[in-house]
Amino acid sequence: MVESDGRMKTRVLWFRPARWKKVSVRRERISEKLELRGVDIELVGATFSNFLTYWAKATKGEYDVIIGNVRLGMYGGYLVARASCTPFIGDVSDPLTDIDQLPKPLYLALGRYEKFVLRHADGNVFLPETIKGMEKSGIDGKIAGNAVDFEMFSDPAAEAIEEAGEILRSEGVSLDDPIAIYLGSMPEQQHFEEIIEAARITEDWQFVVVGEGPMEEVVTNAATEIDNLYFPGSFDYELMPGFLHHANAGFCLEHVERPLKISEYGAVSLPTLGAYGKLEAEFSEDEIYFIQPESSEISAVLGRIRDNPNEAEERAQKLREHAKQYSWKEVASIYYDIIASVSDE
Repeated sequence: MVESDGRMKTRVLWFRPARWKKVSVRRERISEKLELRGVDIELVGATFSNFLTYWAKATKGEYDVIIGNVRLGMYGGYLVARASCTPFIGDVSDPLTDIDQLPKPLYLALGRYEKFVLRHADGNVFLPETIKGMEKSGIDGKIAGNAVDFEMFSDPAAEAIEEAGEILRSEGVSLDDPIAIYLGSMPEQQHFEEIIEAARITEDWQFVVVGEGPMEEVVTNAATEIDNLYFPGSFDYELMPGFLHHANAGFCLEHVERPLKISEYGAVSLPTLGAYGKLEAEFSEDEIYFIQPESSEISAVLGRIRDNPNEAEERAQKLREHAKQYSWKEVASIYYDIIASVSDE
C-alpha cells in the first residue's frame, strides 16, 4: 500500500485470541504504537472462519506480514501464511505449560506442532519467560516484555475514577473500607480458589475481581456466598485505572516474570502481592510482597499492609519506579524491527 506522500505502508495481519478481548490488551497497545510508525495493523480473532476469510485475502497480496499469537492464532496463522506465501511471525506471549491440563497425548502433539511452527517461522517474538528452553529445540527470536501506559494509570482520568466508583458502589462495595483487587484475565493459574478462601477468612478486607476468563463461573458462584467478595464483571480497558484508584492492594499470583497487571498496579502505586517463583527474576522484596499462593498467607499479608501503611507505601513507590522503566513504545520497536526484517526478505 502506498501512502499519499509516496511511502510504502507495511500491511500486517495479526491473529489474536478471539475470546476475552477486554482483558487481552497487549496487542492493542503494541498496534497503536506501530501504526504511528507506518505499519497498518489488522487485528482479527483466531477462528476457523477467519482463517478461511483472511487466507483468501492474503492470497491476493493484501498483507506483507502475518503474525500469529499463541495458541490458536499461531497454529492457524502459520498455515494461512504458508498457503498464501506471506512472511510469518510467531508471537509467544504465554508458555506452553498454560495448556498442560489437556489430555497428555493432545498436549504433546500441540507442543510438537508449536515448536515446528516456531522453527520454520520467518521470525519470532517471545516474552522473557516464554523463550526459555527454546534454543534446545533449535528456536530463536526476539524478546519483548510487557509495559504499561504509565500516565493513563498514574494519573487516571476523573471520568474513569467516577464511573469505576459508581460500579463498585452499585455492587455493594464500600469505598471507605480496604479493597484488595484482582484485575485482568482469569485463568486457573491465578489461584482464584485461594483468593476466594482468603476472602472467607479476612472479613476486614473487601475482595474485588474485575475481568473475564475461564474462572468466571467459580468466582461468580463464590461471590453469591461470601459477603466481602465481589465480581462486577469485565469493562473497557479505559476504566481499569479507575478501579485501581479505589483499591488498597492488588493480587498477581501467576508464575510469569513481568505480567502486565504488575506494571498497572505499579503505575498506580498499589501495594502488590505476588507469588514466589518467576516474578523474582524481575522484581525484588522491596517492591512486591512475595507469598506462597495460599489463603492464609494472602490474609496475613493484607493484615500487614493494613497495620504497616508506611512500609506498604514504600514498596508501592518502588514498584511504581520499576513500572516506569518500560513503555509500549519500546516494546513496539522490537516488533517494528522484526516486521521490517521479514517483509524486506
